[in-house]
Amino acid sequence: MAPQIKKMLNNILSQIEIPPILAFKKKASAIEPKQGFVFDMTQAVPSFPTFSKIIDHLRDELLKPENSFYSDVPGDIKLRSEIIKHHPCAKNLSPDDLIITAGANHAAYTALTLHFNIGDKILLPEPYYFNHDMALKMLGLESCHVKMDSANGFQLDADLMIEQFKKTKAKGLILVTPNNPTGVIYKSSEILKLLNWTSTKKIQIIIDETYMRFDKEHLHLSEISKFIGHGLSLVGSFSKTLSLTGYRVGYLIQGVNFFENVLKIQDTMVICAPTLAQKAALFGLKECDQDVQDQIDLINERQRILSESSKNWTRFKLCSFGAYFAFIQHPFEELSSEEAALKLFQETGILTLPGAVFGLGQSRFLRFAYANIHKTELGTALKNLCDFDQLLGP
Repeated sequence: MAPQIKKMLNNILSQIEIPPILAFKKKASAIEPKQGFVFDMTQAVPSFPTFSKIIDHLRDELLKPENSFYSDVPGDIKLRSEIIKHHPCAKNLSPDDLIITAGANHAAYTALTLHFNIGDKILLPEPYYFNHDMALKMLGLESCHVKMDSANGFQLDADLMIEQFKKTKAKGLILVTPNNPTGVIYKSSEILKLLNWTSTKKIQIIIDETYMRFDKEHLHLSEISKFIGHGLSLVGSFSKTLSLTGYRVGYLIQGVNFFENVLKIQDTMVICAPTLAQKAALFGLKECDQDVQDQIDLINERQRILSESSKNWTRFKLCSFGAYFAFIQHPFEELSSEEAALKLFQETGILTLPGAVFGLGQSRFLRFAYANIHKTELGTALKNLCDFDQLLGP
């Protein structure tokens, strides 16, 4: 008789949902869209492959023996220096003010590990990026959701956040701008107003700026930079602008005062970010600026197409959009957001994510990640949506 083996499991994990994109796509796989086509807008993946010039560069790098080994724990010094040159808040920083990570999620997890103790309360604007909520729970932190207002496009309200800090006694806040899932770009003036208050209260703000290249005025107020290392952490990625999603390379800008403690976390979790991925990011930053701008222009064009299409909707409502995402209110009050998303998929072929994966209060919404399909496909998908909207009546 086989021995009875007890399953050992961290109790925290049983309280966390499985990754929602995989779970939802599995349910959707049982449905055959009436149109016969699938327009997958569930995940933020660039519609273009890694730039060919980066791939050509990596062919040469692959032959260099030193690239088979670890990089320095904090990351390639050349890449760290190049990030400083390109970043709007980093003019007065040194390479030791940041580390290279295996993507922005890893950077955010590192920042949370660095600054907070088990049981601390952290504010999370809702709708939120679900991986941040998952990370908070895994680290034994209490996620305090602050519901944002769809009437003003889910914009950041510094006064509202300050009220929530006073009410909850939270020790930190995670912001994403341009936002995932809503696409909204937070005003730098509101961020600065918030920092001026939180920095005097020993409160840490983590800003995920993965989509920063899609905001021309990202953190453009010079006063913001003085808070880096003094109540402000910045996490980012090269996944979207350089299409390096599979390479796993990002950064954490933290401030030199935390450098040694950040290295403790880095060395324990991954030792270093992937070496060849760092080479790809470095080359991309130095040589692919026009390629990136071309892709930004293409995505801006998709935003225009989406905005124009939404003017013909009577039952669906475009509440916010920007960078890679649109947050759309669906008309099915009697349905859960999952049921609404599956209905939309069946009728139009558009596969989106239910709003509820970004917060239980978001059941009336769907997230469209429109940057990962080509312009012609987006046009067809939106025509299907318009036709479905009209069938529903006024």
